Amino acid sequence: MFCMHCGAEADEHAVFCSKCGQRLHTDLEHHEISAEPGVAQNGIAVASLVLGCVGILAWLIPLFGFPITILGLVFGIIGVKKGGKGIAITGIVLSTITLLFTTVNSAIGFYMGYTGQLWFQQENDEEVKNSDFQKAMNNSKEYRVVSDTTLTQDEMDAVVYNLQRRAEEYTSEAVVLMRERKACWYVEICMPGVEESAYQSVVRDVDLKFIGGYGTENEEIIVTNENVQATSVSVNESSYGTKNFTVNILFDEEGTRAFAIGTEKYIGQPISIVLDGKEISAPVVQCVIPDGKATVSFSSYEEADAMASFLRMGTLGIYLEEVE
Repeated sequence: MFCMHCGAEADEHAVFCSKCGQRLHTDLEHHEISAEPGVAQNGIAVASLVLGCVGILAWLIPLFGFPITILGLVFGIIGVKKGGKGIAITGIVLSTITLLFTTVNSAIGFYMGYTGQLWFQQENDEEVKNSDFQKAMNNSKEYRVVSDTTLTQDEMDAVVYNLQRRAEEYTSEAVVLMRERKACWYVEICMPGVEESAYQSVVRDVDLKFIGGYGTENEEIIVTNENVQATSVSVNESSYGTKNFTVNILFDEEGTRAFAIGTEKYIGQPISIVLDGKEISAPVVQCVIPDGKATVSFSSYEEADAMASFLRMGTLGIYLEEVE
């Protein structure tokens, strides 16, 4: 080994030249001094990149997302200034994107919390509703359905449909439930905040009439629910592809005669179907109906089915007996 200053031979472990006294290995000293800052610069840039990557998941939880992304930005800016531009800039980009996502997520969460749309708020609302419903049902009344014949499920559906319609005239919160016990049908009626007398009105006997000249001085009852034997709904499709929904009504022998006379008298005029004192339909008579089979047309199945339920309720011959 030789000294780079005077050329004299020197021991390879020596630090200074024994002849001229100058320091040996200056390139190693420079390398050792400059290596440490470079490592620190790269470490800050890498930290920014790592925080940016972690922020991709952390934005889902703003409590963690905000501090992580902000630190990622700070480290990224410092890393750029220290010279680790490539890695630091990547960290800044990732942190900026995740900070934006975190902010949007926080805004959405705040809005949903303010409007009560968060999942735990909805569960609480549902529990309150169920509690209120249970309290209301505890104040309900139960009735046994008394009939001379065994009622089918469809017939009971008609009963419940009409009781629900009547109950909703008193309150929109009315609930009517049915159940079968020991071959007997029961209905439970709940009308929160309604007086006792309203229940008697809801369970009163059905009053169904077919009236000509309804609302005039010359109105007359043609047939009543006692004359209706059966009702059904049918769907007919025309050659043009349009559907027509009809309610088919079958009268007994006495009703057949009365309806034939009534339809002959009111050709071209409406015969009103009046349930519980309210007109629910007023079909216009097109011709004399002598066979006791009448049809009423509707534009939708729902309307036809509702009318059939009204009529069916009137033909069942039932009454409701309160269960104490």
